[in-house]
Amino acid sequence: MSDKRALLTRGILWNFADSIGSQLVSFIVSVVLARLVSPENYGLLAIVFVFTSFMQIIISGGLSEALIMKQENEWLTINSVFWYNLAVSVFFYLLLFLAAPFIASYYASPELKNVLRVAGLTMPVWSLSNIQFTILYKNVDFKKTFLVKIPGLLISSGIGIGCAYAGMGVWALVYQVLSLTVINSLAAIILSPFKPGLGFEYRRIRQLFSVSGGFVASGLINKIFDNLYPLLIGKWYSMGSLGYYNRANATKDLLVNNLVQVVAKVGFPVFATMKEDPEKLKEAYRRVMQVTFFMIAPVMLGGWVCARSLIVAVYSEKWMATVPYFQICCLMGLLFPFHVINLDILKVYARSATFLKLEIIKKAAILASLLITFRYGIIVLLWGQLVVHVFSAFINSFYSGKIISYGLTEQIKDILPVFIPAFVMMFCVWIMDRFLPDWDAKVLLLLQLTFGALVYAGAAGLFRVKPFLYLLSIVHKRFAHDQR
Repeated sequence: MSDKRALLTRGILWNFADSIGSQLVSFIVSVVLARLVSPENYGLLAIVFVFTSFMQIIISGGLSEALIMKQENEWLTINSVFWYNLAVSVFFYLLLFLAAPFIASYYASPELKNVLRVAGLTMPVWSLSNIQFTILYKNVDFKKTFLVKIPGLLISSGIGIGCAYAGMGVWALVYQVLSLTVINSLAAIILSPFKPGLGFEYRRIRQLFSVSGGFVASGLINKIFDNLYPLLIGKWYSMGSLGYYNRANATKDLLVNNLVQVVAKVGFPVFATMKEDPEKLKEAYRRVMQVTFFMIAPVMLGGWVCARSLIVAVYSEKWMATVPYFQICCLMGLLFPFHVINLDILKVYARSATFLKLEIIKKAAILASLLITFRYGIIVLLWGQLVVHVFSAFINSFYSGKIISYGLTEQIKDILPVFIPAFVMMFCVWIMDRFLPDWDAKVLLLLQLTFGALVYAGAAGLFRVKPFLYLLSIVHKRFAHDQR
């Protein structure tokens, strides 16, 4: 158990370093680009991401997750997945290329045609390195993924900012994304121990599909319904409104979703090695859940009360319409661990049928919410999305909890202590926002972040919150080890 815990902790630390490094650079770049590029341009790119992200699920076919679940190491199986991904990605890129004029016509945006055709190249380029990254994830080798990603992020950021200063509008965003995919793929191909060859057996692909089929179907359903919001906002309202929504959601993702995905990427392969011992798995799962909520609760609650100063300070006054969208997105982000980490348990035990059933139930709820709320504007639309998130968190926790005897009631009991210092911090920061409305947004935000962090850490120590003490012990052991 100690080896698994060390592997999990080390993986989380390296993946956290990867995520923090990547997100810090991405954040700086997004700030510069948002000040140079219009909300309408972000709306165009959001439409592109809808189509490419959906197609990437089909291209991957859940085979990456199947390789991890089966702990598959045979070269011929891995090589077959590589060629399958590449062939399917080329097919779907050609499909997108041909469909681009019709999509552009639907959104009454002629520029969207060429944007789709150029940005869509990320799909075949991504498929060249998908299997290499999968191997690194399976081996919990996040130190190497860190080394792979950072150079591409730095170079592509320079390209994007340079194009934005040159007045290239949406093309600055397109070239940044495309160059990032190209450079990351090249680095992964060079550094990965896997080298593709000519061997291919479809029989091996079929065997993996028997494990991943339900997850692929549920992933497709999930992506279709997640992308309904940007698709419909861009059509029903405007590209500008979609741009505001995109920035609100992207900022929330920057603050929380990426952090939870860090834990999930490390936790899934480690949990997969512990599935024969439910007690150990439950204990590891409990620790991961507590630590994850300890990190995201102050970020999301703090983001909710700091929304005005954050958006204005970071993106400028022209993005002020993003504030109410961002506040609702923060409440959704608070529930995100219940979605990702609970569903990992179903993946570990290959419960693809249950996984698919849950996705169908949740997507029916999304559809009902959309039909009820769309006529009342974006704000009501997002409140309906939040209600669906609450419902989804409940059923995800219920089904995964049955497998390892760790239900929603026990999960809530374990994470409730985290919210005591988080609410103390939230109240203090809210007082500052309430009584200092005329302060410069940058100064106010800096003051809120500094004071909020100090209050949260102090309250967590005062109330002896378990994940806080656990993280302190890790830091102490690491410091003691370095002193030897």
